[in-house]
Amino acid sequence: ATRQKTFELDFSAEKTVFLNDLAVFDDKTLFVSATDTGKVYKISLGEKPSFTVIKEGIIGANGLYYDRDSDRLFVVGFGDGTRANGELGVIYLRDNQYKKLAGPLGLLDGVALVQDRKIYFTDWVAFDKPGMMRVYDLMTRELSFIKLSEDVRGPADFYYDSRNNAIWLPKMMEGKVLIERLP
Repeated sequence: ATRQKTFELDFSAEKTVFLNDLAVFDDKTLFVSATDTGKVYKISLGEKPSFTVIKEGIIGANGLYYDRDSDRLFVVGFGDGTRANGELGVIYLRDNQYKKLAGPLGLLDGVALVQDRKIYFTDWVAFDKPGMMRVYDLMTRELSFIKLSEDVRGPADFYYDSRNNAIWLPKMMEGKVLIERLP
């Protein structure tokens, strides 16, 4: 409302230069991934903002999605960037335990929970090839993908439009956005 900076945190002691995705827990708490160090942080806002590591060791920690109903934080990893070794996982926030759901898969970026049972996530596949939108079904544990209407090079964080059952998917290498209705 004021367009003024509301807080500043110094992560230099963490030796990260690639804070990547944010997920909102509540009005006073955020999560952020550090792709270069493989960590996920919980940021507490308020009078004296601070952060704590809630998970480390996720290679290329990237996309985050917080599911308030189940108190779970879904995470995708970009991997090490040299080969397709990213994974989809979940952090159970009651005890910060991490469980790998699928992988190694690819160069993973954006993630969202759709219709309370399917995890949609993007995979760059390779920097010189079209990427894809993958789907993991939490009930059946099946992994599939969505055939997109266009090739997407560099599919990154995306927006899920629940009203229209569509995704807004960036085409990073082209500087465009694809709006795609889901099946």
